[in-house]
Amino acid sequence: MARELKNYKCKNKGTDGLPPIPDELKAGIDKYKDMGEDALVGQLLSKVAESKRSGTYSSAELAGFVKMVSPHLTKPQKEKLKRLVGVIENE
Repeated sequence: MARELKNYKCKNKGTDGLPPIPDELKAGIDKYKDMGEDALVGQLLSKVAESKRSGTYSSAELAGFVKMVSPHLTKPQKEKLKRLVGVIENE
């Protein structure tokens, strides 16, 4: 006997089984979506340098961000992000 899924309500509002993207991240995506990769990396490194100078940088926050966005990235994108995090953490 098959279960009827017509009235099934999914509690996870993500797509394709992925966790949902928080609203503040969606706002950031919209803000930077038209930038090229080099410009995005430059912007990120600038923001990280600024936060390190001001003493507000957090490795744990960066790790949380990576954990949140990684499921939404392709394998090559994940590898680039991993390299970029390595650069940021070793500065």
